[in-house]
Amino acid sequence: MTQRVSSIRIVRIWGSKNPHAIYEHERNNPKVNVFCVVSSSNVFGPFFFAEKTVTGVVYLDMLQIYLMPILKEGMLEDLIFQQDGAPCHFHNEVTSYLIAEVPVRIHRIGASP
Repeated sequence: MTQRVSSIRIVRIWGSKNPHAIYEHERNNPKVNVFCVVSSSNVFGPFFFAEKTVTGVVYLDMLQIYLMPILKEGMLEDLIFQQDGAPCHFHNEVTSYLIAEVPVRIHRIGASP
């Protein structure tokens, strides 16, 4: 006859912090949004956004007023315009502007499909 032995252990883990304590965290704390372009021959920027959040409209303004005038002076040939997956980079108006205004290949890096 086989005998089954069970091992029952009661374990208590005591933490050093109170699990019922309330910790305050400041949301939307001051931050700085910066844009910069790095090419094989130049660095353009940094461009500091005045707004707290960079939306598609704000990003489009920066492209139209700051970046594209610089690039149209001679940087447009063989340009690959790479952006990460930030929503402002692929706002409909931004994408339409880039396709219509400059002969660039647009690559989306780090974005989920």
